[in-house]
Amino acid sequence: MEFRDPVDFRWSHARHHSYTIITGIDPEIAAPRPPNMLFMVLDLFYLHMGFVAVEDLVLHALGIPSKPVKAYVPETEYLRMFWGARAVLALHVAAIALAVYFNSWLPILFFTLPRFYGAFFSWVFIALQHVGLAEDVWDHRLNTRSIRFNPVFSFLYMNMENHIEHHMYPMVPFHALPRLRERIKDRMPPRYRSLWDGMRELVPVLHAQKSDPRVCIRRPLP
Repeated sequence: MEFRDPVDFRWSHARHHSYTIITGIDPEIAAPRPPNMLFMVLDLFYLHMGFVAVEDLVLHALGIPSKPVKAYVPETEYLRMFWGARAVLALHVAAIALAVYFNSWLPILFFTLPRFYGAFFSWVFIALQHVGLAEDVWDHRLNTRSIRFNPVFSFLYMNMENHIEHHMYPMVPFHALPRLRERIKDRMPPRYRSLWDGMRELVPVLHAQKSDPRVCIRRPLP
């Protein structure tokens, strides 16, 4: 269960797709440069962005727009955002109340805490979407990765490992992304062969960006 209300996320993600990794505009840049390695390690357990999300959720539930959403959520959507936040927060409060009532951790373990202790793979998948690639370019082939996943990861990730294709054609449904990949693969940069293939290229670049934020991975284009 996420800690963001659906209205906030909808408008944030729409901005992300329209201005992918355009600095100062895209609200979903996972690792702003120079990267904060402490925050990246904490987010392996959702311990940085998780608490930011909870803080924003509480503000929205109280009817106060957080500073980031003022840049991308229209004021006409604020009321829906506030009620969406209240609904999400109420579900988490209900899980805590059930845990107290039944004197059991199970409601929290099954509903609220999985976003934290299950964050490792989620964060790795998210980081590999864009981190370390070119910023402030309009060609999604330069600022987005597509990776070959095994069938289990591909199912859990709903084919979003075909991420360049998803950004180039966001209206294509998730189940059609592999077919789309086959149709346009001759115009795409080489796909990463695995998670490991992507990570072993990404980690040295993150280290280099600490001293020179201009460093990035240059993808070969056909």
